[in-house]
Amino acid sequence: MRIGVDIDGTVVDFSNKFSRHLCEKGIYVLNKDVFKYMDHYAIYEATEMENCFSLDFYPRVESVLFKWHQMDNHEITFVTKRGKHSTSDEVRSAIEVLTRKWQEINFEYTKGIIFSMNKEEHAKDFDVMIEDDAGNANSIAPHCPVILINRGWNRDIPLHENVIIAEDWIEVEFIVAHLEEFKKAQKKD
Repeated sequence: MRIGVDIDGTVVDFSNKFSRHLCEKGIYVLNKDVFKYMDHYAIYEATEMENCFSLDFYPRVESVLFKWHQMDNHEITFVTKRGKHSTSDEVRSAIEVLTRKWQEINFEYTKGIIFSMNKEEHAKDFDVMIEDDAGNANSIAPHCPVILINRGWNRDIPLHENVIIAEDWIEVEFIVAHLEEFKKAQKKD
């Protein structure tokens, strides 16, 4: 199975550092409304260089990805927007280099990383993609199933019928193992 996996908010917990940065600016609640209306790309770029190596993994993500790697029929590729929103070629390039180093250190067995602002362009290359952003999930879903990890910023948003919600990586692992059954059930609805 070809699996495309987002990094920030999916594999690593960006929200803790992001929240600390917002608290310094006097914003104390990170929900979909706050997230939607702020210039999160500017904040992200300001903190992204240090974040490439210092973010915590969500529980079980490392063991699940490694387990999939050990299965002959699974191929994992990261698909991320990291650095793509930057207006500086130098910053964009540095973020990509750091992210590739992060991948080599932590997930050397993955196929690689695709850096793209338009993840839906790459959806046809995967059997399933894993995301934390509802907008990305909805744009990818017409092309392949998407597992959307439930986060504070993606709740109460209408979702494409090809999006499956997971609470955590335990559920993500279960859904991937039973993906064909989930797809059949969704077609019946």
